Amino acid sequence: MAEVLWDTMGYAVLENAERVRFYATKAAQLRTLYTEEDGGWRSVANNPRQTEWWAKLGAKRKV
Repeated sequence: MAEVLWDTMGYAVLENAERVRFYATKAAQLRTLYTEEDGGWRSVANNPRQTEWWAKLGAKRKV
């Protein structure tokens, strides 16, 4: 599960919405299996640009 989390954040930082959606959907499925709640991963999959990690690397490079 941790691997999915880090992959999702990494792709968000690199602004790859398609991969964020893929891994966030997987994270939601795994979380739901174990806790019966998605832990917010479905909202990340639906709109990856609204996460706090979106384009963080790009923002640091501009400074």
